[in-house]
Amino acid sequence: MKALVLVVCLGLLVYPSCSLRDDSISVNEMLEEPTEGPPEEEDVFYQSPINRLATMTSNFGYSLFRQMATKMPNNNIFFSPLPVATCLSQLSLGAGSQSERVIWRVLYYHLLKDPQVHSTYKELLASLSKVNNHVKMASRIYLSKRLQAKEDFLNQVESNYGVRPKILVGIPKADLRDINEWVSQQTETQIKKFLRKFPMNPSVLLFTAAHFNGQWLTKFDPKGTKKQDFYLDQAKSVKVPMMSDPSYPVKYGFDSDLNCKIAQVPFSSNVSLLLFLPREITTNLNLIEESLTAEFLHDVVKELQDVTVTIALPKIQIRSDLDLYTALNETRLQSLFGRPDLTGVASRLARVTQVQHSAALHLSENGIQVPAATTSAKTVQLGFHLNFTVNRPFIFVLCDDLTGSLLFIGKVMDPLKF
Repeated sequence: MKALVLVVCLGLLVYPSCSLRDDSISVNEMLEEPTEGPPEEEDVFYQSPINRLATMTSNFGYSLFRQMATKMPNNNIFFSPLPVATCLSQLSLGAGSQSERVIWRVLYYHLLKDPQVHSTYKELLASLSKVNNHVKMASRIYLSKRLQAKEDFLNQVESNYGVRPKILVGIPKADLRDINEWVSQQTETQIKKFLRKFPMNPSVLLFTAAHFNGQWLTKFDPKGTKKQDFYLDQAKSVKVPMMSDPSYPVKYGFDSDLNCKIAQVPFSSNVSLLLFLPREITTNLNLIEESLTAEFLHDVVKELQDVTVTIALPKIQIRSDLDLYTALNETRLQSLFGRPDLTGVASRLARVTQVQHSAALHLSENGIQVPAATTSAKTVQLGFHLNFTVNRPFIFVLCDDLTGSLLFIGKVMDPLKF
């Protein structure tokens, strides 16, 4: 993993005589390179099987995000990796040894050495649903009736993942209505018309969706929301509604290698928003994209410091509908779309013919406490003012605080084009 060179806004406290041109100072400028010491002990966080599994499914999401970002460097990107990983994990229960190995490598399960990965996944999903009641996810396999699905596969998926794969009735209009109604129900009507058109010649269909409409731990005053410039590049800008607060509590740091500010803004339900904001206006976010892994974010969060900042954040409502067939077909999963070994799924030859995903996110002023009530005793009192104005292209992730699970990831190049 890339070495973390995180800098935080404590320069004036550690070295009062330092003159800062920016709101951070590099650790490398303050400390000499340490001599090699004894190997670090394993982080206690990774001793939990649930956390290790969450790390792997998250790294699948970061890898898929990088693939999309490479293909669409100037486009907005937004999706929820966890339900996609969940659906692939369900499918692996019915895969032969070679196809199972392919799926497991893409999901990084081969690094876990956990023979009970599906029961661990069950615990992970139970943990997330227990504490994150604002996150609604749906992952389901649909199977053509002609495949003659095996009862054992249906039972295993239902037992481990809490949802039974559905056999299509073979009437396109009825199947389309059933799929859309189920997704709408699972997302509490926040994702409607999930599927616009029923596919031709379906075999194995992987359908996933996720929605989040949480409350900030510290609410924004709607009176502070005003239209401001969001700079698409050095020459162009658009007006977008920006939520703002002159003294807002966050965890904050600066990564000198990535040349970006990082802020963690908590929601009320054990979910946090991590924002990666380049220090200068740029459409090239490659350095940040390449750095994103579950381990990197875990290390970053440990280094961030409680501070208050003047914050401005776009108020946006995102709905993203993605056909992931091509994206996944360009990974090691390619064989799933050709002639995979899914003999545990059905009696007849089966292959994946569609992977559809929808994700929705609503960022508004809603919160549960006023800023003064959420200022931590650990908040560092700085001798200078910090500004965190998200008015240029940025990357964000929503993660579960307890397991580190990557729930949503996005790149915002133009907030008006979601």
